[in-house]
Amino acid sequence: MNEYRLPWGKQHELLEKHERWRKQAELLKLSKKAKQRLEWFIYHDKGNNVRRTCRYFGIGKSVFYKWFAVFDPANFRALEDASRAPVSRRQHEVNPKQEDRVVVLRKLNPEYGKMKLKAIYEREYQEDISSWQVQLVIEKYHLQSVPRDKRLFKKNSQSKRKTIELEKRQIPGFLVAFDSIVLNRNGKVRYIVTGIDTVSKIAWARMYSTHSSATAKDLFIRLYAVAKGNILNTCQDNGSEFEKEFAALLSSLDIPQYFSRVKTAKDNPICERFNGILKQEFLRQGNWTSDIVEFNHKLTKWLLKYNMYRPHQSLNYLTPFQYHYQALPEKAFSTM
Repeated sequence: MNEYRLPWGKQHELLEKHERWRKQAELLKLSKKAKQRLEWFIYHDKGNNVRRTCRYFGIGKSVFYKWFAVFDPANFRALEDASRAPVSRRQHEVNPKQEDRVVVLRKLNPEYGKMKLKAIYEREYQEDISSWQVQLVIEKYHLQSVPRDKRLFKKNSQSKRKTIELEKRQIPGFLVAFDSIVLNRNGKVRYIVTGIDTVSKIAWARMYSTHSSATAKDLFIRLYAVAKGNILNTCQDNGSEFEKEFAALLSSLDIPQYFSRVKTAKDNPICERFNGILKQEFLRQGNWTSDIVEFNHKLTKWLLKYNMYRPHQSLNYLTPFQYHYQALPEKAFSTM
């Protein structure tokens, strides 16, 4: 290191040149790429020729000379990549007359997009206008429209209780989940509505020829009887089958409904799992038939086996009925 003596007698040690360069790069907070380029020139400054420097760092000569041309020990920021933004940009100019015309057309046709408005504008006023000019006016005057169905959905979604908001409790019947399976086989469509107690795993299901709130209501009544009325809350997706008659029945029983978030199957994992078991252990075992009466007869037998005979690993190998009635004393049902 170099030394020089201060006027009052103390010595101050200077860093070696290349170390000073590195220190400056740190203070300037250069990017990783800029620091790497600085290393090229430090290596070259130590007496290595261009060929050796390029071979050592694995770069081409053209790259080296490109940055060597801008390298300045007094301005290391020159080693940074230049901005790729265009120097001159097209200005989105719309004259007041055009603005007034577009505003009028937009208010008369709020359901149309910028391309349709562009076509109408050119047809009405015999004057060219670009779609981005139309969009600029729409944004400037806040004329964006929300589709009617989206507005209705937003209103409904705000009033619906979400499943994730419910504080779960490990009590049989505390939360019963519902879902449906759509089957399309040999040109015939059938619907299986399913319901399961998320704690005790008592479940019920039934096939229907239609997909409506009446079918979901029918399934609920059957599961309600199987569980001896021990249903405190329900959760389901936002399907229409869980509205109207289904919702009216739950309201009459003072049972709150909780809903999954849109396209979020993980909000109803227990019922999704039960649907998978039903497909694996019932449908794929040769029990399919489009005859609803015959299918439901077979399904009922399987459900009795599922609830009263099949051990469940999640229940420490008890059956759902065993777990349900062990967890809840008999007196809990004496008033039901």
